[in-house]
Amino acid sequence: MTLGLALALGLALPARAQQAAVPFVPNFLSAVSASFAGQPFYGSMLLNAFEFHLKQVGAMTEPKAAAYLKAEILGGAATPKDARTFAASLRRGPLGEHRAAALLLANAAARPDQFREVLDGLENIRPGLGRAVQGRLAAGGEASGALAAKLRRLGSTFKPHGDGAIYDRHGELQTLFDGSAGYPAY
Repeated sequence: MTLGLALALGLALPARAQQAAVPFVPNFLSAVSASFAGQPFYGSMLLNAFEFHLKQVGAMTEPKAAAYLKAEILGGAATPKDARTFAASLRRGPLGEHRAAALLLANAAARPDQFREVLDGLENIRPGLGRAVQGRLAAGGEASGALAAKLRRLGSTFKPHGDGAIYDRHGELQTLFDGSAGYPAY
């Protein structure tokens, strides 16, 4: 994943810098939740699109996969300004399933540390959705590239927890360092 795309989408910022930038996880989860409100079969469509994108990038090198995902998320001739505008508008409404699936895959590749929160949030929005995404990553298809192996490892490492997640189904912060969500209390 190119650092420029990841930075523009708020995916690769250090935790402290990301707090000042556009928060990706709650905005993405809010957009997915809004998409379910408008389309009852959105979960199935999202999983189909995710599997399609996973097959596409599985055989690619990381730079080609980054270019492909950037085109799917932002459009062909996207500029850094387009990426910032998209990231800022993410929470404002529904997100098409192909764009959401590409964004989900880009998040998995660029920010595996943040991906657990995304899986937990998806599990809260629709029980089983986070596990289905994780299962598709773990299966990983038949591709043998380095990116495919990285994504398969990620899928086999993370298991969504659902109700104990930090973000609720609306993409809003549910608990904060109080230990009630199974995370260490600070």
